[in-house]
Amino acid sequence: YNSVTETESGHVQEFDDTPGAERIRTQHRVGTFTEWQPDGTEVHRVVGNGYDIYWKDSNVIIKGQCNVMIQGNAEVTVQGDAVTNIQGNLNTIVEKDYNLLVKKKYMKTQQW
Repeated sequence: YNSVTETESGHVQEFDDTPGAERIRTQHRVGTFTEWQPDGTEVHRVVGNGYDIYWKDSNVIIKGQCNVMIQGNAEVTVQGDAVTNIQGNLNTIVEKDYNLLVKKKYMKTQQW
């Protein structure tokens, strides 16, 4: 039930129609791959750097829990306004220094 094509350099494309274990996998020779598993799970592994580039809008909807682990430094740059709307509690834990720089007006308000 498994149809595999491998190129001379080692790229692999696999279509597995095994009943109950159907999946699709496309893999680069260095190990980067995308796989779609029988339950609809999609897995990406990137061995080198990864980039997502959109020339128009993008939306992310996650129905369930989302965990992000960054094992290094992180920077987020927004070249416009930003709004964070939290419809529950917000807890922030900073284990070292916390610095806040506001270059114009800082307002503590009850609502907008």
